[in-house]
Amino acid sequence: MKLTLHQLNLSYQALTKLAGREFPKEHHKLAYAIARVVRSAKPEIDALAESLEDLARKCGVGPGHAPDTPPNFEGAKEYNEQALALMKETEIELWGDPIPFEKIAGVVPISPMELALLDWLIADESPARVE
Repeated sequence: MKLTLHQLNLSYQALTKLAGREFPKEHHKLAYAIARVVRSAKPEIDALAESLEDLARKCGVGPGHAPDTPPNFEGAKEYNEQALALMKETEIELWGDPIPFEKIAGVVPISPMELALLDWLIADESPARVE
């Protein structure tokens, strides 16, 4: 699956929450597939965190500044712009293929917000309608 670091960063908590749910034994293949996605996403999140820490330091907004130091608004603005550009412009590839919504619906609870955040993982091929 291809997605941007921005998509992964926004949805990583929802992904780990989904993976932490109890799957019925009849759906062990689905649980395994989601676990594999989490395992391939974790190194990407860790590398992103390291990169963002380095960028923050270079922009002068990282931890370790004396409490009496005035805020570095220009550095913070530069950090935000560069961090967002990095995440939106960097495409990554994770293990597996999108999971059809029909395979996960009713198996484990998933909120509408989690579905929205995980749109790169959970594919809904049905026509848009509310019943």
